[in-house]
Amino acid sequence: MERKIFIAALALACCLSANAQKGNIGYVYPAGAQRGTTVEVTVGGQNLSKAKGIIVSGEGVSGEMIPSEAKAKKRGRKNKDIGEEDNLQLADQVRFRLSVSKDAELGFRDLRLLMPDGTTNRLYFEIGELPDVFEDGAAELSAVSGSLPVTFNGQVLRSDKDRFRFRAPKGADLVLQVKGRVFVPYMADAVPGWFQPIIRLYGPDGAEVAFSDDYRWNVDPVLFFKVPATGDYEVEINDALYRGREDFVYRIDVGELPFITSVSPLGGAVGAKNKISLKGYNLKSSSLVLKTRSEGRVPVSMESKDGLHSNTMWFYSDPSAQFKPGKGTSDGNSREGAWALPSGETCERVFSAPLEQHWYSVEVTDSKPMHFSVLARRLGAPTDVRLTLYDWNLGIVKDVDDFEDSDEYLATHFADPELTVRLNPGRYYLRLVESQAHAGDEYAYRLRWAAAEPDFSLRIEPATISIPAGGTAVFSVIMTPKQSFHGEVDIAVDGLPAGFKLSGNKIDKNRRKTLVSVTAPTGAEPVTLLPRVTGTSTAGNGRGAGASVTREAVPVESMMQAFYYTHLMPMSEFRVEVGAKQPFRVQVVPDWNGVLRLRRGGKVPVKVRLDRDPGFNSQVTLMVKSSEHYVKAEAVVVPEGETDAVLELSVPDKVKNKQAVFPRLSVYGVVKGSSAKIAGKGRNAYVASITAYAPVFTAVVSPTK
Repeated sequence: MERKIFIAALALACCLSANAQKGNIGYVYPAGAQRGTTVEVTVGGQNLSKAKGIIVSGEGVSGEMIPSEAKAKKRGRKNKDIGEEDNLQLADQVRFRLSVSKDAELGFRDLRLLMPDGTTNRLYFEIGELPDVFEDGAAELSAVSGSLPVTFNGQVLRSDKDRFRFRAPKGADLVLQVKGRVFVPYMADAVPGWFQPIIRLYGPDGAEVAFSDDYRWNVDPVLFFKVPATGDYEVEINDALYRGREDFVYRIDVGELPFITSVSPLGGAVGAKNKISLKGYNLKSSSLVLKTRSEGRVPVSMESKDGLHSNTMWFYSDPSAQFKPGKGTSDGNSREGAWALPSGETCERVFSAPLEQHWYSVEVTDSKPMHFSVLARRLGAPTDVRLTLYDWNLGIVKDVDDFEDSDEYLATHFADPELTVRLNPGRYYLRLVESQAHAGDEYAYRLRWAAAEPDFSLRIEPATISIPAGGTAVFSVIMTPKQSFHGEVDIAVDGLPAGFKLSGNKIDKNRRKTLVSVTAPTGAEPVTLLPRVTGTSTAGNGRGAGASVTREAVPVESMMQAFYYTHLMPMSEFRVEVGAKQPFRVQVVPDWNGVLRLRRGGKVPVKVRLDRDPGFNSQVTLMVKSSEHYVKAEAVVVPEGETDAVLELSVPDKVKNKQAVFPRLSVYGVVKGSSAKIAGKGRNAYVASITAYAPVFTAVVSPTK
């Protein structure tokens, strides 16, 4: 079914001009709001002066822009200050008034701005349930709250330590939970690439009574404190490296809040009534019964007696049989006492003592690839498992500590081992240890092994594309193979109106990426579409004849960390914004028979033609975008008024491929123009552009001999 969102003045918002600037948001302050309230937020970033509106995902949040004359002065900013917190990425500010309904769903939302060239990048905005208190940047004491619970809001600026006072009664089990890094998960121009908050708690006499840096492996700290005497307490927050920036925004929830520290067991059988024990603070109950219907992670939370909601932990709903150790001399703690773990069954166990070793024996009966997997950290347990696979003579076959799961978008420390390996029939041993020598009831894990079941996940990047009427937009579909998957994947896009055309919608066997283009008909009306993208593999995927796999693609947005690393962050929706016609279009003129053949060490010409509107004679620079990083072309400038050009595609000699590779390619043209906007004193001008794409076409790189 086609899904559409009509936005007032969308035609204006999506109409590109030669002076269009790509907006980028770097922070939102405050970074959240209590439901049932209205809050004024400042959005800081780059090239935001032309913002037309604000978009918050989900239901129950609406926003309106505050006119420019009502903008507040930037706190602590002077024109002569050009430093860490005064940088080009954060120099522009716009303000909005957000209204949150009383029944708005709690949690994190995607927040973006509507710009003349579409929408900006996304940052998170939280819908909370506690009253908000905001810091006074000019005061020595940031804010005072006479009652709990409360959420304190602030920004850590240069050389800043924010301090909030509240009154707490004797005997209260306080939970102080910081949300800082989560709002801006990765920063391109900072090391380690995020805000690193720490908090200290001071008692009525001014002495420090508690401290928290991280919560387990999470950067954002959580502090638990039993109040010894009624009085005024103060919580102080600063960056661990004593930095300060406007995008170091935070929210601190303080009160007798429900907080789950562990669940047991971590998983159970699909369809069964699973009784789960909970540990934590201020929970209404220490257990619950959960019945699941399908495989996968299921969120677990609990209210307090006051009806407040806890953090979320995870329970794994498993279609496998649950392993029960048999009676006898086996204890699972040595090779001699190794538990015989059948294929396809899941064993859950706890490390009860430091340096404890858990041993399992497995019988492999054929030479198919086998998959060994541990779930612990991915379910919220603090366990860091190391898995070693031995043969019958205790020769090491594989030793796995951490497996980097690309679907864990916020993780920078992976701790669950996973292994797919082809073995000869026979008996093997598994040894599991807690690699940091920790132990306790919460240090649990779930282990399973079985014949590999080839699978994959899909991501769409970017999560928002803008298509001018009669023009084309291009996005990447990135496939992550799992458990020895090697098949081809057909990409489908559901929710596009009649007349829209797709190209490039296949990921070839043994490849991990494709370019897909969407071309809108000339008469397309301005509209925002929310299509659903899926990928299906039906042949050669390793699952056997006739077995198909279909997965829905997750829209993602690229974020850079610490000048180098990039991460693909998930978005709630894939947006296709159809706008007004652009003044030119790009066409590839095929003059080859069949498929364009690329050759190593040589150049292959591709003819390109510009379709210019009357009166549009600007210079256009042509470039190529490819699904394979090694297919390149030097940029070609089409002079003013001209329409024809030739791009020369090349492949380096060093590229080696045993099979033919079919890169998906698109030629695009860029019109550049200098902007009059200078973001801050001494700044460089920002260069703006119009970009027009040609539909994706396919080439071939022949296999090496």
